[in-house]
Amino acid sequence: MWASIGAVILAMLVAVFLLASRNSEPDEPLRIGLVVWPPYEMAYLAEDLGYFDGHNIQLIDYGSPAEFVVAYQAGSLDAVGTVLDYAIEMQLADPVHKVVLMIDHSVGGDAVVVRAPAESLVDIKGKRLGYEASALGGYMLSRALETNDLTPDDFVLAPTDIQNQEAEFRAGNLDGVVTYEPTVTSLQTDGHAVVFDSSQIPFEIIDVLLSHDSLSPKKQEKLHVFMQGWFRAMAYFRENPQDAAARVVDRQGLSVEDFLATFEGVELIDLETNRRFLAGAEPALLEQLTSHRDKMVELGFLPEAPDVSTMFDSRYIEAVDK
Repeated sequence: MWASIGAVILAMLVAVFLLASRNSEPDEPLRIGLVVWPPYEMAYLAEDLGYFDGHNIQLIDYGSPAEFVVAYQAGSLDAVGTVLDYAIEMQLADPVHKVVLMIDHSVGGDAVVVRAPAESLVDIKGKRLGYEASALGGYMLSRALETNDLTPDDFVLAPTDIQNQEAEFRAGNLDGVVTYEPTVTSLQTDGHAVVFDSSQIPFEIIDVLLSHDSLSPKKQEKLHVFMQGWFRAMAYFRENPQDAAARVVDRQGLSVEDFLATFEGVELIDLETNRRFLAGAEPALLEQLTSHRDKMVELGFLPEAPDVSTMFDSRYIEAVDK
């Protein structure tokens, strides 16, 4: 009898110890890397509105996608907001990544701008055309040239980091630039012309939230909180655009009016569309991912085609409250 009681007490002590050990695990933050791109402000709006309070979610700014790719691949970040191009590149390097959220698709927010008085790419043939030496920059450059029956040999190509593009253009060092918002609106405001944009290649430039497939249970809970906050912030933005913009606009370096105008070139993707594109045995996004991957291989941006069929995790989207 005493042996049985002792065994029960021992089992209870072990259970208490294991529970205490779990609860004593350090509360590591969920670290999410983002660049300056208007749709990503939904995360900062959620933070400003207090939707992440008490959950240790850190939003970390990066000057360019190339910077956060290094941090993400090194394990310093748990998730990143990125275009499909980078997501596919990282999947080739290490197939452990999951698309957990479709953020937006570009309908003009990515563009080629030429210096006034030029009004077409042909007008700057033989001159300096800046672009970011990255998967996205190269992809947009190739599609712009292809659409206009031009080749790289028609220009003096000038690789330029995204954070330096506007300054280089204003300094007269570039005659055209492949760029994205908020730089597009800023240069247009000064009278320079957009001669190609992503509205001409619909649903080819898509931003997603990419996460590791090995998040700890606590970080998975935080990611769920992030997703809830994201869609609450989207709803707030749509209902109160002026106030929402005023809360986050400083990061973009634009006025409230210009910030809101950038959303004419990019469309936020709602919850129902996310569920339709990410859920199921064969998610609808798979067709787009496959097509985009094949185009990147064709253009020489990938040495081979990675398997993209496993790049989906719809658990977080399906758990978001309507």
